[in-house]
Amino acid sequence: MSTMLQWPGRFRIPAGRLPMVASGLILTLLCCGCGDTEGDQPATAVQPVEKAETAATEPPPKPPEPAKPDPAELWQKQAAEAEAALAVEEYDEESLAAAQEQVGSLRALLEEQEMPPEGWQEQLALMESELKIRRRKLENRRRDELLAEAQKLLDAGDYEGATKALGEVTRQAPTDEQRQQSAAISSEIEQRRRARRELGAWMQLLAHDRSKKEGDVRTAQLQLARKPEIALPLLLEAVQKVDQPHLVANSLELLVQLRRPEQALNSALGVLGRPEQKQNWPDAIRAIERAKQKGAGPLLLKLVLESKDATQRAAALDALAGVPDPPVETVVALLPLLSSADADLTAALRAVLRAVQVHDQFDLDARRGYPADLTEEQQQLLNALPGRLKEIMAAAGEGSSEHEQEAARVAQTLAVVLRQIAPAPLENLKVLTVVAEEEDGPAAAVLDGIWNSVELNTMWRHPIGSRASIILDLGEVRTVTAVKIWNFNQQGGAYRGWKEAEVYVSETPTALRPVTTGIVLQAPGAADTPDYSTVIPVPAVRGRYVTLKARSLWNPNTYTGLSEVQVIGF
Repeated sequence: MSTMLQWPGRFRIPAGRLPMVASGLILTLLCCGCGDTEGDQPATAVQPVEKAETAATEPPPKPPEPAKPDPAELWQKQAAEAEAALAVEEYDEESLAAAQEQVGSLRALLEEQEMPPEGWQEQLALMESELKIRRRKLENRRRDELLAEAQKLLDAGDYEGATKALGEVTRQAPTDEQRQQSAAISSEIEQRRRARRELGAWMQLLAHDRSKKEGDVRTAQLQLARKPEIALPLLLEAVQKVDQPHLVANSLELLVQLRRPEQALNSALGVLGRPEQKQNWPDAIRAIERAKQKGAGPLLLKLVLESKDATQRAAALDALAGVPDPPVETVVALLPLLSSADADLTAALRAVLRAVQVHDQFDLDARRGYPADLTEEQQQLLNALPGRLKEIMAAAGEGSSEHEQEAARVAQTLAVVLRQIAPAPLENLKVLTVVAEEEDGPAAAVLDGIWNSVELNTMWRHPIGSRASIILDLGEVRTVTAVKIWNFNQQGGAYRGWKEAEVYVSETPTALRPVTTGIVLQAPGAADTPDYSTVIPVPAVRGRYVTLKARSLWNPNTYTGLSEVQVIGF
């Protein structure tokens, strides 16, 4: 019978297991620190490892990989972009490169697919084919442009530049047609080079003083004019010779004669803009006026406003007064010059007069035809213009200089055009010549002051066998601003009168070009009627002789004529 050890109030342990239990208890106490020699000191606690230190040694978690786009959707998007790039009608190197990039992206996407969907390969092949076609067209167009450039350089006399452009064409695999064009231009270059050497002798004669060797200069101009395409570049070079004024003057004249208005205009403007060619400025002004080519106005106004040379400024103003296209702001821009009394005044007045006539800027009060954005200072200068014109006219009294008298005359013309002074019929006119006249219908009848009669002897009448014309002598050089005409007033025969009339004003009786034209209204064919005259405006032209010519009649029938004529001016 085994002995049991009983723990008071707890549990009972068999005596045979007591040593085992005791050993376990001792081991437990040792683990808890009961075996420490310094039993009074507390046991050292085991410190836990910080989570931050653990986290620092571990790699950060990888972000989730984005979902790959659907190849079909990507193909559809890129194909649409490529088709849009290929659909551009006016394509160039840049747009073609953009299309190439789009098609290349499609090719890369196709090659990424193990089994491309049906239709991808065919769609890409069509795009690549279209791309090749466009590339060939672009290259062909580029060669055509080079050929056109070579022709342009040839015409300008730049044979080296033309040859270089042809070389570019040859290096770019030209078509048969382009090879033929290139060969033709190359042949023309060689011919012109030979001819240019031959014309060199005539260019030397062109450099002579015309006043001393008129025949040599005319012969040179005639020979050069026979080969204008070859002579043109030589002339363009010649006008830049600052040390050969005679060559420059004769070359400018020939450029106008060759009917090369654009080249003549540009050359003349170049001469006018170079201070070292001051001696040729009058030649440049004549060339600009004779060229009658638009384009010079803005450049001349700019030169006027920017030049510090008073003589050059006056020359530019003289040229501006003769061009067909003075800028609309010319009057406003030149108003400060009108306030001065220096050598520019007369030239500035002429330029202002020209601009007023071209742009119909007659109404100062309403500012009709003037720029809308006038400053306060410009408004004040315009308001003061009528008074300034009166001052200029008043300065041309007894003892005044020739410059003051000329400025006063131009100022008076401008005042008339601006409707500040009313012009009146000129007196003491005479008939110089007439194409024909009837004995009972003399040409002098147009100056008898009778316009409201139906009696034939009060009208100028002549047969219609020759073109109707009459020349009136004003007695001295005057400024003509209008012509007033009363048509043929025969009772029952008013239809025989003039229809379209040409007006010539000149200092000699042999004017070649009309200064204006107008339609002459039919007369009523009755006496004592209201004024039925027609006023044909004239752009304030100076001259002694006024020629009227009938360009057409209302109804040609046996004879024609006029009842009365007045010349308006001062």
